[in-house]
Amino acid sequence: MMESDNFKRIVPFCTWSEIKEMSESKLVKIASHGHKHLRLQATSDDEIDKELNLSKKIIESKISDTCDIFVYPYYSFNDKILNKTLKLYKYCFASGGIMNYKIESGLIYRVSADGMPEGDKVFSKKRLLGYFHGALKNKVMKIISKQ
Repeated sequence: MMESDNFKRIVPFCTWSEIKEMSESKLVKIASHGHKHLRLQATSDDEIDKELNLSKKIIESKISDTCDIFVYPYYSFNDKILNKTLKLYKYCFASGGIMNYKIESGLIYRVSADGMPEGDKVFSKKRLLGYFHGALKNKVMKIISKQ
């Protein structure tokens, strides 16, 4: 897609200067999404390493800051890929409609906020109570299943 002018006509990308400005504002944290946006589960180990390392290296050289967040393209990962990612990145995200499920393993699911009228609706009492109820239920079920 980047090889043609489609990205300029359809949805223009931010320039590195704009991305650096956002990063320097400390209001935005820049994340990696891979170098070629590959389905990592269908990719060789060498190519996975390249995807994780090269994108991080490029971003850090352009924004003069650390890139410690990775978002999996196509929700494509497994335990092996997660472990590789956590060696390079502090946080790993996957798309989804739930919040911080499996956070103890280092994986964070992105809150699906598309179409939300205001950003802080993600943290409404109803949503937070629903999240904590689900998290507590999962912990209790794990304890019960181990007995």
